[in-house]
Amino acid sequence: MKRLLRRLRVEQGLTMGGLARRAGLGRTTTSQALNGGTLPSEATLVSLARALRTPADPLLGLRALACTAAGPEAAGVPGGPQSRFTYEYLDQRPTNLLRVLHRKVREFPLVGLRIRAVLIHRAVQADDPELPALMVQCAEECHAFKDQIKSRREAVEAMFVLVYLAVVFDDRSPSDPAMEDVYAEVYTAAMVFLAEFDIDSLNFLQLQGFLDGETSGGVIAPWPLLDAFDGQVGPCFPEGF
Repeated sequence: MKRLLRRLRVEQGLTMGGLARRAGLGRTTTSQALNGGTLPSEATLVSLARALRTPADPLLGLRALACTAAGPEAAGVPGGPQSRFTYEYLDQRPTNLLRVLHRKVREFPLVGLRIRAVLIHRAVQADDPELPALMVQCAEECHAFKDQIKSRREAVEAMFVLVYLAVVFDDRSPSDPAMEDVYAEVYTAAMVFLAEFDIDSLNFLQLQGFLDGETSGGVIAPWPLLDAFDGQVGPCFPEGF
């Protein structure tokens, strides 16, 4: 991120002071953003991007990735990407930034699923024609993630996303012919997931009914219900998973 900022400054022919003035920032703040040992704030990056006449989203994406850090945190312990990139955090980010971030978190598939869920919810609200494609991509990622699940909570969250996909599909299939192509992908991923963990399909349907009622067919954001959903899951996944 800092190398990119320095390269852009040189390409614009700006001194450090000139960049600071154009960005409306202090010289120290600007110098720290390009050369310092700490991460600049998101607001600082946006100001610098405007001054450098470049889109802010790639820089913000690199900053978000840097926040994941390395070492123990990257393994999912407190402070790692799974705890940093919560649904609430992701929901406050612009769509373009989420797409950039999704490409950069391939080592953390659960974070990728969260990003997909946020994008799908936005597509539902906007009646976006990209919704079917997003749902297929999300179902495929859920299918791939099942072999990497390491804890009960991860299993619950993957099932949570699959149930949300089913809710969105069932609420729209009668009126949207494009959604018919989604059926095989969503329900195949769901059935394979249930078979992997020996879960009765009736449990899935009960969870779908719960989430459907609480989100009005997927229009209301589902992630505030994750803990309640976990409680509804009951014995589907053993505590010592």
